[in-house]
Amino acid sequence: MSKRQLRSFPLFLLALAAVYAQDVTGDWIGTLNLPSTGDLRLALHISKAENGLKATLESVDQGATIPVESIQFADSRLTFDLKTLKASYDGKLDAAATTIEGEFGSTSGSVPFILRRGTFPKAEHKPAEPSDIDGDWSGILSAGGEQQTYFFHFKNTADGLIATMDFPAQNIKGAEASSVKRKDSSLAIEWSTFGSRFEGTVAQDRKSIQGAVTQAGKSFPFTFDRSKP
Repeated sequence: MSKRQLRSFPLFLLALAAVYAQDVTGDWIGTLNLPSTGDLRLALHISKAENGLKATLESVDQGATIPVESIQFADSRLTFDLKTLKASYDGKLDAAATTIEGEFGSTSGSVPFILRRGTFPKAEHKPAEPSDIDGDWSGILSAGGEQQTYFFHFKNTADGLIATMDFPAQNIKGAEASSVKRKDSSLAIEWSTFGSRFEGTVAQDRKSIQGAVTQAGKSFPFTFDRSKP
């Protein structure tokens, strides 16, 4: 081996070690911009499995956890499928193993989507005197020939009244409303990430809220009641 080859040998070892040191497991976050819903914060959680990798995708603003199928990582390239959404992702990990640049594809086309290591900070609301509708509520929505059960949680805070929604049928839990407006007995709640809005009236006995949900230009009657403890 020549002196020149000898000098370059350690550098070759370092470069080779860097390639093998690339690890895609951990928490990744990114903001996906879709024409239909606007910005969606997504968190990808990747861990090791017996035969490779496993992952879940969390739609932070929608409170939804989406199963990830067929996740693969090879030659710095990460790919996975989201069969429930008929979507997929194809991206490349950078040399520092801190950023993945790629494309998020669905039946409506593909858009750029960049993932970076990290976690989203959780929203914190300072407590305030409870309102007369604070607590847990539930209701059954009839739409498209189906009946779907939703759960709502109201809490008054220093930032005003907040509302979160659970929809177990689609693994949605704790989806915080983008807007909650209350004036006397009138109540309006909006989830911009779902493109849905509820407007209703709080009953005098504060045991039910009757109104309608509007989504995609259609309106459906919807009443929810206080959940039993």
